[in-house]
Amino acid sequence: SQKNENVARQSYHTKGQAADIRIAGVKGKAVAAVAQTIQGGGVAFYAKSGHIHVDTGTVRTWKTK
Repeated sequence: SQKNENVARQSYHTKGQAADIRIAGVKGKAVAAVAQTIQGGGVAFYAKSGHIHVDTGTVRTWKTK
């Protein structure tokens, strides 16, 4: 497994319960908006990289850098 200093110790990624995704030809902000409507966990849009984070935790969003 790879280590990344930017990943939180209790990250949903390390539990296999999160994904960072991008869909070619679709704006990340639009993908995040759709993911939020599902109300199935956490969703964040990372504008700098253009990806969104989705996880199976509590329904929430957060600000990104």
